[in-house]
Amino acid sequence: MDDNIDPVNWEEDINDILSDTFEEEAREDVMEDQPTTLTDLTDAKLHPLQTLYIEYIDDLPEYPKTHINGHTYIIAADKMSQSEAEQRVQDPSLRLLHHTYLDEKAWQEIQTIRKDIDLVENDIRKRNAFSLYRSKKRFFNSGKACIENLSSCAPVFRKSFYPDINNEHHPYISCINSTPGPLQKHYHSSLKGHTSIDLEFLEQLFNESILPSQEECAVIEPLTTRRKFCVNIQETPYILFTSHGIHQHPPPLPHKPPEQILKGIESRIRNMRNPSLTLAKFLRSPELEAFCQQYNASTPAEIHASLSNIDRISAIIQKQRLLTYPEGQDFNGVVYISNINPTLKQYVQQKYRDPDGIMILCAYKEQIMLLNKLTSF
Repeated sequence: MDDNIDPVNWEEDINDILSDTFEEEAREDVMEDQPTTLTDLTDAKLHPLQTLYIEYIDDLPEYPKTHINGHTYIIAADKMSQSEAEQRVQDPSLRLLHHTYLDEKAWQEIQTIRKDIDLVENDIRKRNAFSLYRSKKRFFNSGKACIENLSSCAPVFRKSFYPDINNEHHPYISCINSTPGPLQKHYHSSLKGHTSIDLEFLEQLFNESILPSQEECAVIEPLTTRRKFCVNIQETPYILFTSHGIHQHPPPLPHKPPEQILKGIESRIRNMRNPSLTLAKFLRSPELEAFCQQYNASTPAEIHASLSNIDRISAIIQKQRLLTYPEGQDFNGVVYISNINPTLKQYVQQKYRDPDGIMILCAYKEQIMLLNKLTSF
């Protein structure tokens, strides 16, 4: 061995080479798993609906993923009834599913940007940027910013393509629909002269949407189509949900559990048949424990973040109690149940109620006839 070679450094070099090789192989494996061809979702001869990603799932997530070339969820409908499948396809709440998937890195970037935002900003240059941003947004929302006002009109931060004699590109605010030219039907305003303003921060406000938007967004327009829905779960036992485009606005915290989880909880409560069921009793019940085990969880909050609010479970219990026992558990409750249950109606012979109290005689007629023949009791 050469005396000039350091054994320690030699081992470190080998480890670095092996590490780089493994990382390169891992990247190649990931690239191989990525789809490269589009899948036709419709049989239209001209411009069929296509998707790049296909994912099989039991229930549609609250914030579906999206992709510029389409991300499609396939939901099995063979366990649904015909009416349930039709209701799922025509559910108006699908129009509200307009958020996309955000990983941990994206959340960290949003948090980093929002750390610099304060309701009482000390930096006067940022305060001026806030004021200008809000005034332009309000101007566009009023519909008076552009001569040819369109629904897509919105303010954006831009810089001039050609530099001036000082080799500077002047910033300006314009409508997203504006085009170069002397005759403009869309808004254009130069920022030249605004000396005490943070232009970099202003650009983030306009172009990176670091402030939450108050505008409603409904991007799933095909639900308004005039074509009749053709749902036959025997021939096609699947429901497809597809989303195209890139949405840059972050989703709020989950607030509604998936429909499958809600139905599972309702089914457990309904099968317990306990008119005196309370939230505390249900949280300690073996039925809830078995339900959590289906999702490899020990508490409802581990199944879905929105279930950390136990008031939602309490509302489900109250709803099932009203559906099962709409007249309560008193005299009116007995009257209601005996009227809808033929077996119980045969068992309840007489019902009396007066200011002094309540009396309900329960027995089958055969039992009464047998008791009538007894000489002693």
